[in-house]
Amino acid sequence: VLSRDVLDSIPSGRTIYAMSQLVTGVALNTPDVGGSRAMQQAYMTTRGLTSANNIVQIDGLMINGLDGDGAVQQYINNQMIQEMSYTTAGAGADVSPGGVRVNVVMKDGGNQHSGSFFGAWNDGSWQSDNHSPELLASGLRAVDKVKKIYEFSGGFGGPIKRDKLWYFAAGRLSGVHAPIADTFYVPSGATQADCQAGRVACEQGIDDQYINSATLRLTWQMSTRNKFSIYYEEVDKFRGHGMNAGDDPETASQIWTSPRYNDAALKFTSAVNSSLLFDAGYS
Repeated sequence: VLSRDVLDSIPSGRTIYAMSQLVTGVALNTPDVGGSRAMQQAYMTTRGLTSANNIVQIDGLMINGLDGDGAVQQYINNQMIQEMSYTTAGAGADVSPGGVRVNVVMKDGGNQHSGSFFGAWNDGSWQSDNHSPELLASGLRAVDKVKKIYEFSGGFGGPIKRDKLWYFAAGRLSGVHAPIADTFYVPSGATQADCQAGRVACEQGIDDQYINSATLRLTWQMSTRNKFSIYYEEVDKFRGHGMNAGDDPETASQIWTSPRYNDAALKFTSAVNSSLLFDAGYS
C-alpha cells in the first residue's frame, strides 16, 4: 500500500505506472526518463500475463478503458488519491483478470476544510547535451530532448453539512513538450536533406502534448452505518505532433483525435453488523 506522502513525491502524469516500478515482479513495457513519457501509457505485466489482464479500480470499482482489450487506463490526478494498493497474485473472485490489480482509495473531504497543491517544472535548458561527436559523425543531426515538462495540481475538500455531506474537488494542468530526434521544420527553399546534412539551420520538430483534468466527489454519511458516494472525473488530452525519429513534422506527424477520457462511479457501503459489510456500486 502506497501512502499519501509517497504519492505526493511524484508527478501525477502516470501515477499508476510510475509507482508500479517499485513493486516486485511488475515490469513496464517502456522506460520513463525524468517524466519524458508522462503523457503516454506504459503497460504493466507480471508473471507472463499481458497488460490486458490488469485491472485498475477506484474504491473497488473497475475503471479500465475499452482500448487494447482493457489495457488502456485512465490518467488519474494524484490530488484525488488517499492511498493506492497493488496486488500481483491471488486475485479474489470479485475481479475477472489475474494480472496486476491496482485499487485507488479516493479522498472524501471530511469535516475540516483542507487542501493541497503540487507544482513542478523542468526546463529544457536544465538538461545536459548528450549529442556526442560520435553520434554526429554517424549522421544523427538532433537527439531526443525535453523542451519543457510541467505539472500543476491542487485539491480542496471539506464539509457541506458537518457529519453528513462532504465534498472534494481537484484539478490538474500538465504537459510534456519534447523535441524528437532528426525531425525538422524545413525553411522555405530548403529540403529535409539540407536539414539532415546541416547545410541550413532548421528548427527541430516538437511532440507537444498536454493533459488537463478536473474531479468532483460528494460523500453522504447517511447514518453511522451507511455511506453513499459519487464522483466524476473529466480528463482532456491533446497531442499535436505524434511522430517518430526522422519524420517530417508538417506532413508525417499525427494529431491524436482521442482528447477525452472520463470516469465516474457511485457506491453504497453499509456496515450491516460487526461481521458483515455490504457494498454495491456502478462505474
